[in-house]
Amino acid sequence: MLVTKSPAETGNTFISEVLPVKGLRIVGTLPGESHNANTYTAAIHARAASPEGGMALLRKLTNATTRPRWTAAGLEPAFPER
Repeated sequence: MLVTKSPAETGNTFISEVLPVKGLRIVGTLPGESHNANTYTAAIHARAASPEGGMALLRKLTNATTRPRWTAAGLEPAFPER
């Protein structure tokens, strides 16, 4: 991170990229229209050799019990808890 190695006092990037960097402090997200959410998607090909394995992975990634791990890593869930 350039902020830790240069005279720059501020910077912006994904929160998940800043959390592990010693010496940086997150002060918040960008306001209003400047806030940009990065969305990840997943799919299983219709002719996948092992669609069950893909579904098992997606269930693990989207399971409500894993949500605290994702938010602790600086990621925001796309959907509210169900």
